Amino acid sequence: MMTRHSKTTLDYIICHGFNWVSGVESTATGNFDQGIPITGTGASTSVDIYLDTAFAAASETASKDYRFDWDSDLLDNQGKFLQDYVFNVAVGDGQDSCAPSTGGYFVIEASTNSQRSGANAHNPANPPQTCITQSGWYTFTHNFTKDQDGNLEVALAISPAGTNHPVGAWTIHPSCLAAQITDGACAVGSTASTPLPFTAVGANFLGWFPDQEINNLAIDNAIRTDLH
Repeated sequence: MMTRHSKTTLDYIICHGFNWVSGVESTATGNFDQGIPITGTGASTSVDIYLDTAFAAASETASKDYRFDWDSDLLDNQGKFLQDYVFNVAVGDGQDSCAPSTGGYFVIEASTNSQRSGANAHNPANPPQTCITQSGWYTFTHNFTKDQDGNLEVALAISPAGTNHPVGAWTIHPSCLAAQITDGACAVGSTASTPLPFTAVGANFLGWFPDQEINNLAIDNAIRTDLH
């Protein structure tokens, strides 16, 4: 099953996000308020974003720390919000661990937090950092799968669009949160240190920019697929 949103406007996504069910070219089935159920071995969401390193260079020269966050979030198996899984992106400031010797770049990290109050791509305490030094279209992918122990594994990767060669990759192993312990998505006796079982996952819900500070940021090809 694939849902494709190649004509959704960025302004709409920034203000509202979009549910993977709805869209101009949707072929998926599901309820707008409940997302698309994740079954089988998991699901993948992705979006292409154009990164302009000339803009990044000019921003660094002007001491402008522009940022954006791309988030693909989940609902649990009770239909309640589970967690955000976020690419944190910022124009480079020349001090990042992966900074090139010259030229503009974007620095990227991954986390479960967003916006300036909760996330910072420049934070060396949240490695690894990836720096993008060449302008172009890049595919930001989230893969939601089951690890060898039957728990949720979220793999985030960035690749030049049209390739399978990641230039940055991160893996998040979520734990049970208070809401999932309370609503029964996590088993009785689970704590905040208990790995989140894959069976607790319900659906892909929203893809959106919780923070977006770059005018005319171009996107295309927002896609959701089942993994087999």
